[in-house]
Amino acid sequence: MAVRISKLCTLQASAAGIKETLDAVGYCVARAAASSPEGFASLTQEIWRSSLTSYMNGTSHRKQIAPGVFSVNLEPPELPVQAHSEMTYLNQFPQYIAFWAKRPADQGGVTQICDVRLLSKAISKSLKEKFKSLGVEYIRNLTDRNTHLPEHPVYKHWQDSFEAETPEEAMMKESLNCKFEWQKFGNGDHARVSFVGDGFGLHPGTGEELFLNQMWTYHGSHFDEWPTYRHLPLSQRPVHARWGDGTELEQHELEELRRIHNSSVQEVQLESGDMVILDNMCWTHGRSPYKGKREIFVSMSPLVERIGAPM
Repeated sequence: MAVRISKLCTLQASAAGIKETLDAVGYCVARAAASSPEGFASLTQEIWRSSLTSYMNGTSHRKQIAPGVFSVNLEPPELPVQAHSEMTYLNQFPQYIAFWAKRPADQGGVTQICDVRLLSKAISKSLKEKFKSLGVEYIRNLTDRNTHLPEHPVYKHWQDSFEAETPEEAMMKESLNCKFEWQKFGNGDHARVSFVGDGFGLHPGTGEELFLNQMWTYHGSHFDEWPTYRHLPLSQRPVHARWGDGTELEQHELEELRRIHNSSVQEVQLESGDMVILDNMCWTHGRSPYKGKREIFVSMSPLVERIGAPM
């Protein structure tokens, strides 16, 4: 059962006030924060005192709206986006992420967040030990822009993900310890990109040990309701996650992860001009299904390196 978020962390937009709340709590909802994508970009840069990052190496297709400002992912509106920490399927990810509402959905589309500290405590001892001993393997099956036009333009082609035009250039640009496998498809090349990361990580500021992975949200069963992909084996769907030794997640393990995530969801209702800013390691984000037009934009702080938790 989702609960409405506490008003304690809601305030009028002020870079100093937002940063103070962000440091203390890990998230902040700012009302009437910006009136344009450019204003949103300016405020977020002021909050984390640095430039905004690009979305290179990311999985989901995003449209750039302004420098450092992108559309949120384009998953079908009738399906939820499960709460996750941005880009934690890689060795580098943004420490902070912010969402700004130009236009909330006509119905639904509520931003949902989860406290990673609570998730870290809720996970069973046996599953935690498995995460720490095996880690997580993330698999991305990236299509070729020149030969493949998917029914749902949700996930990036490898050219867009790595901002490259040839396989050689993509592998030269990639610096995140990923493994590439290439397969000919018509006149193009499909890329299978995999990475094994720790299941838990240390927060660079506080040193806390946190549940830091996308095992559940990256799992191929996510596509069971997608006609385009549900006939494919899990490892051949656009993305998939399994244990770092190559074994699959057992059903009871998947159910435990789903249960602790769903029980921790909090809802943030953003109105036009509002923004929510999150410490990406302390709070996950997602959304509920929606109807009508929804315009929510995102910006991210520079990337930080994953710090693995001790065994």
